[in-house]
Amino acid sequence: ELVRSGHYRYRDIAVVAADVGAYRHYIEAAFDDCLIPFFLDVPRRLCEHPLPQLVLSALRAVTEGYAAGQVFAFLKSGLGPLACDDVNLLENYCNECGIGSADWTARNGWHFAPKGENVFDEARIDAIRRNAVLPLEAMAKDLTRSDGLIGADEFTSAVFRLIDDLKVRERLAGLETNDDEHRRFFDRFVEVFDELAAVFAGMRMPPREYTDVLSIAVEEATLAVIPPRLVCAGPRSRGGRRQSASRLGGMTVTDGAACLRHGPDRTGAPDEAQVPSSTSRRAGDPGPTGSIAIGRNRPA
Repeated sequence: ELVRSGHYRYRDIAVVAADVGAYRHYIEAAFDDCLIPFFLDVPRRLCEHPLPQLVLSALRAVTEGYAAGQVFAFLKSGLGPLACDDVNLLENYCNECGIGSADWTARNGWHFAPKGENVFDEARIDAIRRNAVLPLEAMAKDLTRSDGLIGADEFTSAVFRLIDDLKVRERLAGLETNDDEHRRFFDRFVEVFDELAAVFAGMRMPPREYTDVLSIAVEEATLAVIPPRLVCAGPRSRGGRRQSASRLGGMTVTDGAACLRHGPDRTGAPDEAQVPSSTSRRAGDPGPTGSIAIGRNRPA
C-alpha cells in the first residue's frame, strides 16, 4: 500500500530483525507471494563465488594427482579454460572410457574408446583435454620446489598467475552487475591472500598445506552485498540504513504478535495502523525481535 500510494519506493523500506536467519523462509515466501522485489541482507559466503571455486579446485587437482572430480570442478567453475559443450563432451568420454588420474597429463594422445564402438572424435577430445590441463600444469610448475616447500608469496604468485592466464578479471568485469558484486568478491578474495601472506610471512610449507589453509579462510570469509531499489531485509545490527532515513516507522514482531506503527508525515498517513487484535502481544512474550523501517532521504 505504501508503494501504491506513490509516496514511497521499495528502496525506502527495510525489514530489520535481530536474527534475520530465523525469519528468512517466511520473508521469502511472503514477499514472493505478494510479488514484492526484495533483497535479503544476509552476508554472502566467499566460497559461493566461482573465483575461489576455480582456484581451490585447481590447487587440489595439482596437489592431489589430478583426480577427475577436482579437474571437472575446475572446468565447471564457470571461469575455466573450456566452453560448456567441450566440458560435457570431455566428461562423457572420461566416464565412458574410465580415464584415470595419470591420463590427464599423459604425453601420448587419448585412444581409449573400444575398437569398433568408437562414437567419439578422439582427436578433438584429446585437444580439449590438453587445453584443459595446460593452466593446471603451469600452476603445478609454479608450485614445485626441490624440497617440496614454498613460501606464502610463491603460493600467492602461482594462484594469481592462474587467474591472469585465464583472464578472470576481464571475464568477471564482463559479467558486472549494477552493484559491482563480482568486483567486491574479487577484492575480498585478494584480501584473504593479503592476510595469508601476513600470517605466514617467512614460513615455508607444502603447497597442499597452503591449500588447506586457504580453503578454511575462504569458507569463513563473508561479504555483504546490498543492491539499491529493493526492499531490504537484514539484521538489526546493520543500523546504518535507518540512520539516514528522514522518516522511520517500525513493525514489532514477537512469536505471536505484529504491529505496524508510524508517525505522521507530509502525506497525511494515519498515525497508527494495526493488524487484527488477535495478534496483540501476549504476557510473557520476549518482546520485539524485528521491525520494518520506512524512510526517505530529504530533498536537497
